Amino acid sequence: MKRVLLIVTLCLGLASQVHADPAETLGLSWEGRGSAGANLASVSDFSATWYNPGNLSWLQHGQFSTSYVHLFSKMKPNGARTSSGSFLEIGMAVPVFPHPRHPIWLGAAILTPASGFYELDLYPNQEPMFVSLNARERRLSLSMALSGKILSWLSVGAGFEMLPTVDAVVDLDLGDSEGDNSVLVDVGYQLSPIAGLTVQPIEELRLALVYRGRNYTDMTIPVNVVAEGIELQAQVHSRAFYVPHQVGFGIEWSFLEHFSVEADATWKQFSTMPNPSPAVSLFDSDGAEAMKAVPESPNSRDVVVFSTAFRYRGPIEATFGYRFFPAVVKDQTGVSNLLDSDRHTLAAGLRYGLKPSSESPIEIGFHGSLSGTIYTDRVLEKEQILVDNAGYPSLEYGGFRIGASVGLDVRY
Repeated sequence: MKRVLLIVTLCLGLASQVHADPAETLGLSWEGRGSAGANLASVSDFSATWYNPGNLSWLQHGQFSTSYVHLFSKMKPNGARTSSGSFLEIGMAVPVFPHPRHPIWLGAAILTPASGFYELDLYPNQEPMFVSLNARERRLSLSMALSGKILSWLSVGAGFEMLPTVDAVVDLDLGDSEGDNSVLVDVGYQLSPIAGLTVQPIEELRLALVYRGRNYTDMTIPVNVVAEGIELQAQVHSRAFYVPHQVGFGIEWSFLEHFSVEADATWKQFSTMPNPSPAVSLFDSDGAEAMKAVPESPNSRDVVVFSTAFRYRGPIEATFGYRFFPAVVKDQTGVSNLLDSDRHTLAAGLRYGLKPSSESPIEIGFHGSLSGTIYTDRVLEKEQILVDNAGYPSLEYGGFRIGASVGLDVRY
């Protein structure tokens, strides 16, 4: 029986962080990263596929872009798992119906870890973990969208984001090495909708409204164990990855010929976020549920994220941005140690294009971005005696992340 409980305990380690959509945490395109995500109203590049599909049909040139992104994290406590490493990005935007007054555009964006499409880690249930970090950030993100300009001052767009998921079945015969000892893993995908509209009432002003739907990974793992003549069935269930419903509003004002400023606000429904730790059910020989352990509430809340950016579009293109992302989870006074802090991000991006000539209408551009995010220091304090808990009696946490990207693009 101890062996059986050990196996179930190992399955408890399948929890990971909750919210880490890579398009959100890393940003898309040099301008999306360089503006700290203040891209809802800006007509910029292929990244409109994810930020606001309604912006695609305002683009003037087809484009293809590729980037190398590197992320470095330094967080405390040292035992809290964080995500670092390299990512690759490919994006495109093309006119599929190049009507002079009512064009229709297609956009696509792929962001993936350089080492693979999807990563999963294992660690104890009570280990401190940042809800916006960890290996769940290291997954493929694919976005596609269509956009059409209905009127000279109004466009709409819609598409989807695809994120991979994982499922598994575990069969163990602890009394027979030649018995049914197997683990079957199925990697699938989950789609979430993206929709947006862009309004330009006057030439200098552009407004945007964007909706992004919920995305999640439900991990349901049946565990069938045979040990010392005892047959046990367990089921481990966890919504280990979660991106909430989001509604954003953006406004961009072009106050001079080459200069503009943007301000965005996005509501994120994190109050519906579940605890990523698994719920575990044990069943008797008749298939009836004999025991069930359910994790406590994550104590999360809805937040509004604010971001702003200043842009220059001239012989070179430059952008500077700031974003404030409030802490999603409040104090953790029970068993769980979900860590989150108010986040302040400063970012800058730069692009230089080799202007096309009469012999070649293609413009080749070189771009880069640099960003830094500070997680403000907080202290977690337990209200009960939990000697074996990593957060007992108190735990100070916070830190910073630095991201950089370089790449090139083609406009035609």
